[in-house]
Amino acid sequence: MHGRARFRRKVLSILGILCLLTCGFSSARAGTDDSQLQAVGSLAAAHVYTSYGYVGVMADAFVAKSFSAEQVVNLMTEVTDMINLNMESLRKVRPTVAPEDQVFIDQLIRVYELVNCEARALADFARTEKPEHAAEFEKARTAVWPHLKQVLGID
Repeated sequence: MHGRARFRRKVLSILGILCLLTCGFSSARAGTDDSQLQAVGSLAAAHVYTSYGYVGVMADAFVAKSFSAEQVVNLMTEVTDMINLNMESLRKVRPTVAPEDQVFIDQLIRVYELVNCEARALADFARTEKPEHAAEFEKARTAVWPHLKQVLGID
């Protein structure tokens, strides 16, 4: 648990820095460069993409018996915890940005929610190895990709 607490502190520190970067958006936005907002957006988009990939790799590793059910459940809990922190931070920033940026944040949050569903479904499957949980995972996995492609601008 000590390692997990340290991990959580690191994530909170990173998110705190990102929040500090975005606090000035509403007052400094007019007539200034949006490089800070673009950085936060690209970091969030990259994180949601790598989270999606990580969940998929963990599913493959579990099926290949490279990770135990307990390991997968613990790792998916860490993923969902981090995603929840990121969504909370994005929701705090959302009111301070322009409407078109709010739309992007809404899309990011939606993808994060879907990846969270996928991670929880994988944890359920790892716990039980029941076919219905495998089907739930597959349904969640395939639901993410179209939304993720839209956020990332992939054709």
